[in-house]
Amino acid sequence: MAVTSKISGHDVTYDPTTKKWNKPANLNCFYCNSPPVRCLVNIPSNLSHTGFPYWTYKPVDECISDIVNALNGSGVLTRSSCCGHGDDLGHIMLQDGRVLGIFKNYDDFLKYTCDNNEKND
Repeated sequence: MAVTSKISGHDVTYDPTTKKWNKPANLNCFYCNSPPVRCLVNIPSNLSHTGFPYWTYKPVDECISDIVNALNGSGVLTRSSCCGHGDDLGHIMLQDGRVLGIFKNYDDFLKYTCDNNEKND
């Protein structure tokens, strides 16, 4: 059975018979139209194929790569990230379980927080 996922907002499918991902040649972000940037990230032991943590380069959306690099470089280790590609709220998940929201602008932040406050009333 094929598995479908997204990379930079693009639909990709894993074909178990060929053991390959079918993905478009251009994986530029739908929002910023930039290719992913390879950032040095820490892979925690629970996500590592070896069972031990290690550092490696992984693709990160260009429009948030500076934030991911700054966090990891200062010891605030990231687990995953997505800029939202103009369709959804972006996020940076930290290894300690916290999640940082990424908004296109301050107005979107206000709209999101106000909408959620109204839902909770």
